[in-house]
Amino acid sequence: MSKLLVFMIDALCTSDLEYMRTLPNFNSIIERGSYVKHLLPVHPALTYCCIHRS
Repeated sequence: MSKLLVFMIDALCTSDLEYMRTLPNFNSIIERGSYVKHLLPVHPALTYCCIHRS
């Protein structure tokens, strides 16, 4: 079964991507994954907490 991992980093800006490329783990994610450079944020933020149930 294929899996998809979706994660969000609050307060991350496009300008942070160049620095993140210098970090081995983030660079791997950027090179192998997808990301969005331009989006329109909402205010107030609607970030929901995650609950993991086994």
